[in-house]
Amino acid sequence: LMLCILSVALTAVLFPMKEPMLLFFGASKATISYADSYFSIYLTGTIFALLSAGMSQFIICQGFAKIAMLAVALGAGLNIILDPVFIFAWNMGVTGAAVATVLSQFASCCFVLSFLFGKRPAIHITFGGYSVRIMRRVLSIGFTPFAIIAVDNIMIIAMNAILQKYGGVAQGDMLVTCATIAQSFMLVVTMPLSGISSLFQRKILCGRIYEEEEMEQKERKYELVIAVVEHGWRDQVMEAAKEANATGGT
Repeated sequence: LMLCILSVALTAVLFPMKEPMLLFFGASKATISYADSYFSIYLTGTIFALLSAGMSQFIICQGFAKIAMLAVALGAGLNIILDPVFIFAWNMGVTGAAVATVLSQFASCCFVLSFLFGKRPAIHITFGGYSVRIMRRVLSIGFTPFAIIAVDNIMIIAMNAILQKYGGVAQGDMLVTCATIAQSFMLVVTMPLSGISSLFQRKILCGRIYEEEEMEQKERKYELVIAVVEHGWRDQVMEAAKEANATGGT
C-alpha cells in the first residue's frame, strides 16, 4: 500500500515539472529533448520500479534472497536484451531505451508479485488490516538509508549543474557525460557495500517487528467466564457482560 501510494504521488508531482527539473539537474538545450522523452516514459513505470524493489526486500526478509536476486537479474537481463532491439533494430533511439527499461521493470515486478501471491512465502500479500504502528516503524528505520541516498543524489545534481554552467555550450555536455561515466564506475565499488549494509538493516527491522509482536502476544490476557443461568435470564446476563466490555459469548 505504501509503495503504491508513493509511486502514484511521485508520478503526479514530477510529471508537470519534468522539463524545468531536468534543466536544473544538468540537461542543456541540446539534450533536453532526449532527456524529456526518456524521463516521460520512465515515469510511467515508477510503480513497477518501486514495487519490484520494495517487495524484493520483503522477500529477502523471509529468507528467499535467491528469489530476490533472480528478480533483479530478470529485469537487468531483459533490459540488456531489449535495449539494442528498441534502440537500433526498431530505430526508436532514446525513447526505445526508456520503453525497454519500463518493460524490464514490469517483468521484474510481475515476477516478485507472483512469488508473494504464491504458496512458498510464509507471509503473503494481503489486503486490509494495515497497522499504522508498523508503517511508522518501517518509515523510521528506512529514513536513514533514504537520507544517505538523497544526499548523494543532491551532490551529483549540484555537480552536474555546476559542470553545465561553467562548461558552457561548448564543453558542458561533454563534462556532464564524463562525470556520469565516472559515477557509473563508482557504483561498481559502492553497490556491494550498500548491499551488505542494507542486509543488516533488513535483519534488524524484521527482528524488531517480530520481537514487538511477540511481546504484544505475551501481554494479552484472556479470561474465560462460565456462568450457569436459569432459563429466561440469558439475555439479561449477556447484556450485563457487554456493559462490562466483555467480548464473545454464546
